[in-house]
Amino acid sequence: MNSTWAVVTGLSVGLASSAAAQTEQYTFRMVAGGDTVTSEVVSRTPTRVDVDMVYKPQGARFRYAMSLAPDGRVPAMTDAFYRIALGDTVPFQRAELTFAGDSVRAVISGNGSRVESLATTAGAIPYINPSSAMLEQVLRRARAMGASVDTVPLFLVAGGRTLPVTVTWLPPDSATLQLATVEMRARVAPDGALLGLEIPAQGARVIRADGAHPLITRKIDYGAPPGAPYTAEDVTVHT
Repeated sequence: MNSTWAVVTGLSVGLASSAAAQTEQYTFRMVAGGDTVTSEVVSRTPTRVDVDMVYKPQGARFRYAMSLAPDGRVPAMTDAFYRIALGDTVPFQRAELTFAGDSVRAVISGNGSRVESLATTAGAIPYINPSSAMLEQVLRRARAMGASVDTVPLFLVAGGRTLPVTVTWLPPDSATLQLATVEMRARVAPDGALLGLEIPAQGARVIRADGAHPLITRKIDYGAPPGAPYTAEDVTVHT
């Protein structure tokens, strides 16, 4: 991820200390059938959220950052994708997304480097399935909109489609999110922070815990078992 450093060192130290004091760190774990599906370590400040997400079923890891506007919008996002199963130590692919009105500019590097301009809906929140931290941002955006029922556009980072999410508030501390045919039931703090989530149709639930609790992952060994009449070697398949 790119960083911009202040030139005036005295000022930069003061800003860094102020930002650190406002940083909140917590972890979302999605559990289905007794198994942890995802783990997301979230570091949030009033202007930025950084997430380290491991998605176990796909052997994938996403490290992304979203800049935040006061009304819950996301003006820009950076994303790095790693293939855990293949032991990536550098991102397989990176993307920098800039949201302006009803369009998204995507600068993609690594595998399949290119620049794209995609249509969306103004105010769209980016989404990498199944990120709970991004669903939390949907709730924060809806809370800022202020109605009892809000529709928030969701920009699917994989595929570039935009879908509406309907957020219905159930006082005092709950809400439902309707995305296509999937209903999610959330426990929500007054500021829109996600405290817990259930997805009945998928038998999944999201648990929130204070602090960082990363999911330990290991490279999958595809080597031949002892005594096998064949050998195995790592290959890369380009699609």
